[in-house]
Amino acid sequence: ANHASGANVSPSSSSSSSSASSSPASSSASGRVEVVEHNVCRGKEHVLEALAEVEAEGGEGLMLAVPDKAHRGKRSNDLLKVKTMVTDDAIVVGHKAGKGKHTGKLGALECVLRSGVRFQIGTGFSDRERDDPPKVGEVVEFRYFELTKAQVPRFPAYVRVRADIDADEFPSSG
Repeated sequence: ANHASGANVSPSSSSSSSSASSSPASSSASGRVEVVEHNVCRGKEHVLEALAEVEAEGGEGLMLAVPDKAHRGKRSNDLLKVKTMVTDDAIVVGHKAGKGKHTGKLGALECVLRSGVRFQIGTGFSDRERDDPPKVGEVVEFRYFELTKAQVPRFPAYVRVRADIDADEFPSSG
């Protein structure tokens, strides 16, 4: 079953309703495209319930759309993704230099998970954090959407330093 929900897309537009769907169109097992049902949102809890149902059926998330707005084919505030994010911790094992507007600052943290998987976190930092990034050996919290087949976090974003977590929980080889 396809599920849909909607929500106001901005706090200032509380009187305008929106619609959403688990995906505007999806490929079926036969390779054809299916149009999914759109429903008007009844509030935040409705969105969260619909999101849980879609994810339980293997879906990635919901799309919230402003009704009666044509799809633009580019990013806009008229169409927003709603996906569940996961958080985890990793130990910092290095720093990658920034490029472009981040030249001379942190570009990404090189990190290792408890499992030993190595990856980089390159987003989520404030300018101040890029100037004075978490130190090698510190544990950081990050958020991400899912793990790849190789168990690497997909789209990791920095959240904060976790001084309450012991670095000994992570592989020493980094």
